[in-house]
Amino acid sequence: MNPALRLLPVFFTFYFFSCTPDCEPVAFFSVDGNGFQHQQEILIRANPTSVLEGKNIIFSSRSRSASVTVEATETRFVPNVGLLLRVPPGINGEDVELLLDDPDCGPVSLGKSLTIGDESFFLNNVNFIPPPSSLFIIPVSAPVLPPLVRNAWLHPEITDYCLWFRFVLDSDDMETETLCPATSRELSLNCDGSPDLYHDNAVYGIIDKENNYINFWIDRTSKNAGIEEFEGQFINVDDTPFGGDVIPPCGPPWVGGRNHMMLVVSKQTGRQLILYQQLTEADASGNGLDLRPFELEQQCRFDPN
Repeated sequence: MNPALRLLPVFFTFYFFSCTPDCEPVAFFSVDGNGFQHQQEILIRANPTSVLEGKNIIFSSRSRSASVTVEATETRFVPNVGLLLRVPPGINGEDVELLLDDPDCGPVSLGKSLTIGDESFFLNNVNFIPPPSSLFIIPVSAPVLPPLVRNAWLHPEITDYCLWFRFVLDSDDMETETLCPATSRELSLNCDGSPDLYHDNAVYGIIDKENNYINFWIDRTSKNAGIEEFEGQFINVDDTPFGGDVIPPCGPPWVGGRNHMMLVVSKQTGRQLILYQQLTEADASGNGLDLRPFELEQQCRFDPN
């Protein structure tokens, strides 16, 4: 054989690998959360973040009988944060794969399955009880902290969902950072008269205003739904689209207005839960935030002995 011909395979192998596309490896690729509703906004993170800019995202669901792929059409890249996108309709299931469609590197998989469905799928699902926000919130500016945290904190989009916070009181009857489990509750405001999985469940943990740190648990074991842990912080209303006047839930004694918000994330599902402090007519008049005695609250008063 001609010695030159023997070198051809070596030459072509070298040529092929020396002409690899401009592929920037993705060292880390993840999604915050694992259960998403259609039209909900989710965040994709990567390292480096820049590899997500201008990329297409594909949702892929496969079963024995069919394979469905849907491309995300509403996306926005946030530098140093990640790629935000809305979950498109037309894709459902508890085994949905998320793919980053890179023309140079090829499809890059998230590496874990996601649960995707419509609102009805999650409505009575014990694994996804608190309603998520339709928009992914990214805190930017320093928050204005509430003078007192006690009383009602409602979901800004589904105002039937309420967390009612009461605290262990110090020797001066002022709030400490420790929630009182005897009187803090996850509640349905029950505006339509229907009971919910999230009605009358105990809440315990801490809300530390001084360090802007929130960490609490919701005990739904009486509903056979387990215990869910949340961690987060107070946020500035201006960092959200949920400010301004609002239509109060169920009418009086609520009043419009959202001045204080908190953003917490479920450690079980990774879903964001945003809550705002809902004032009453008494709050608006300056009387509502005064400490009011409740019989059960005596269980949570400071006892120096």
